[in-house]
Amino acid sequence: MAIGENAYHIFPKHYAELRSWRMRRDLAAIGTAAGVSAAFLSPIGGILFAAEEGASYITSRLLSQCFAAAISE
Repeated sequence: MAIGENAYHIFPKHYAELRSWRMRRDLAAIGTAAGVSAAFLSPIGGILFAAEEGASYITSRLLSQCFAAAISE
């Protein structure tokens, strides 16, 4: 999760959209979904956990990205 959340340090400063709080939050949710699904061998559980923790900010795009990260484990 820490790698996904801090991935914005890798990108140059001219990618402002990747350095926003929204992108940080989305990367943290995607990393959380992938981590939980890998730890418990449950992709659906990882997606549901990420959706529950980010319930006020979840979008269909973020949900599909969480799904892709969770099933790739």
